[in-house]
Amino acid sequence: MKTCRSCHYWDNQEIELDRDDPEMIGRKVKLGACRRYAPQPYSVQLDADGNEPKYVTRWPPAASDDGCGQWEPRLD
Repeated sequence: MKTCRSCHYWDNQEIELDRDDPEMIGRKVKLGACRRYAPQPYSVQLDADGNEPKYVTRWPPAASDDGCGQWEPRLD
């Protein structure tokens, strides 16, 4: 199946999460980062002093069972 787990662009971060879907409760999936395109900038919450949001750049998160039309086979 063409999911992030088997995609060349997916970087496993060794973090497990539970899916919210009732049919998948208790099923663990890995969280990783999609490295197909450049990291995307986004803002984070105000800091404790109420200062302006800080802008950071991160790779988009993707679960191991996610998939997309850009899938490429892993070259391990």
